[in-house]
Amino acid sequence: MVNSKNSTKSQNLAQRKSRARFQCPPELQELIRQANLVPQGMGLPDFQAEIRKAGPEASSYETLIKITKHLPAEFRDYLSGRAYEAVDPLGIHTGAMESAEFKRAVVNHYLSYCQERGAMLWLVQRLETERSMMADTEKSKGLKPKTLTHDHFNLLDWDAWPLPASGFIRRGDDGKLHLTGLAGVIEKGFEDDRLRRCVICENIHWASREDSKTCSRPCLNKLNLKNFRKRTPEEKAEIEKRRKDNRNRNKKIKAKKNNNGTL
Repeated sequence: MVNSKNSTKSQNLAQRKSRARFQCPPELQELIRQANLVPQGMGLPDFQAEIRKAGPEASSYETLIKITKHLPAEFRDYLSGRAYEAVDPLGIHTGAMESAEFKRAVVNHYLSYCQERGAMLWLVQRLETERSMMADTEKSKGLKPKTLTHDHFNLLDWDAWPLPASGFIRRGDDGKLHLTGLAGVIEKGFEDDRLRRCVICENIHWASREDSKTCSRPCLNKLNLKNFRKRTPEEKAEIEKRRKDNRNRNKKIKAKKNNNGTL
């Protein structure tokens, strides 16, 4: 006789192993966090254009501070922190943040951030396009969803494809995407089908579930409300009927448990 507890443990272990392959690599998690320091729906100011507008006598640092005032405080702290680490890695010079070197470092890190954030967004948009084209091809050929993979269909050749000023991306023999550059190296590869944009706020996120379309619970609630408002009265009535049936079924199960002590 099979022990039900052991069977349940084996099933749970198999599920955890299955989910493990879809875990986001820590390096990529950090890149996503950095890319979203400025929400994707919020554009970054064009620093070069603002400098030309301000004239040759204007301070680059002061101009940058002026045009980034509306950006999230977390992003401004990130820039200052990166610049401070570059100028005074040991943190022993109290006046380091007033130095000309620090101010130049802030400007340089802003320009680097613009490139890296743009590269991450470019990567996600390209993956979205590729997935969409694969789905259209499956539909036109009468194939089951998820039949085609990156081994069968590529928008373009991924091997050594350059990311803007940030390194390279390539698809390995394991079928996974590998990144070099982008402020870190992800050589072990990752399941790039999980790298997406939120349909509500457009922030880049890692989908913990295959059907995830949003990056957070608040965005999911907004999506559900949006979808609910699109439904016809008949569809709303059908959903309410299913909910009522489920509540009644749960009540019967609970009553049976109370009466018999078992199901």
